[in-house]
Order: sequence, then structure tokens, then C-alpha cells
Amino acid sequence: MNLKSYLYIIILPILFGCQQTKKEIINNGTFKWTISLPLGFDHINAEEWIDYKKKGESSIINNSGLKITDQSKPIFVIQNGEFNRFDANYTLVENFIAPNSTFTKTFKKLNSILFDNFKNKLPNAKIDTIISTEIIDELEFQKFEMNTHIENDVIIRSIGYRRLFKEKVLSINIIYLDENKGNRIMKSLMSSKFK
Repeated sequence: MNLKSYLYIIILPILFGCQQTKKEIINNGTFKWTISLPLGFDHINAEEWIDYKKKGESSIINNSGLKITDQSKPIFVIQNGEFNRFDANYTLVENFIAPNSTFTKTFKKLNSILFDNFKNKLPNAKIDTIISTEIIDELEFQKFEMNTHIENDVIIRSIGYRRLFKEKVLSINIIYLDENKGNRIMKSLMSSKFK
């Protein structure tokens, strides 16, 4: 047996054994939501996610002076590489909507805070934003898109979806640098079901 054939016999099973070949399906009873997560993404452990959220809170506090407390509860958090992340969480309405405000006004204020935070952290970046709605399985979600153009034609895309479900707010967040991975996340989300 030549060296090349030997390497194929040894390496190919290792490579195929390491790849995620079975889709993970999340069935969330709170929102009657079923989603098949994209292949090739890993779950972020709870400690890492808490650290990530604390850094985000700290950044917003430092840039805006606002005092925030994130009381969201994760449904899932997955990533593929540092800048390709997909998460869903929820919070109670009273923890999301500001006093004397509405869901829509709070959504717009949150988007403004996120925009200002990115702008302060990346002052030379060009940032495009779009506020709209999008239908996912016949349900209308508020949608906030932010495309951050940084040097060398690099674009960080961030998309947030929010929907009010009686006393809870469902938040779905996507951030990606790799267009292919972003497309896989979007395909997963758009084929999910609420029943």
C-alpha cells in the first residue's frame, strides 16, 4: 500500500467523524416554536455566554451612560467562528418595555442604543440600518438590520427580530461576517415553525 492510500484510509474517517452530520431540532414549548439549527455550529456554554453578555452590557453602559440589566432567558446560543452567531432568548414584557412606553417605541430605542454603541466602538465605520417587519411562519416580527462596513470591504451584518407573545418578548439575534454561514442561519430561521 502506498503512502497516499494509507493517509486516505486514516484521515478520511477522522474528518468525517468530526463533522456534525445530524441536524439539531429545538422544540420550544413556551412559544410553540420548532427550529432546525444549521449544521456546523457549536453551542456556546453558559459561562461563555454570560461573559459575552456582560461585556455587551458594559460597553453599552460606557458608551451611553444608561444603566441596563439583561433579564433575558436563553433558548439557544450557537456560533461558528467568532463573528457568526445565532441566538434566541425571551424576557417578560415588564422587563422589556420601558415605563410609559410601548413595545414599538422600546424596540426603536433599543435599536438606537445598539447603533450608537457600534458607532462609538467603530467611529470610522459606515453603518447602514433598516427597521422593518418580516413574516416568519405567518407571524409578523419587528426587524432591525445593521450592516457595519469596516476596512477592506468587510461587513458585519447584525439582524434582530422581536415579537410580543402575550406576557413575553421573543428575541432572535443573528450576527455574521461570513455570507455563506449567514445564509445558512437565515434559511434555518425562515423554515422554522410556530404552531
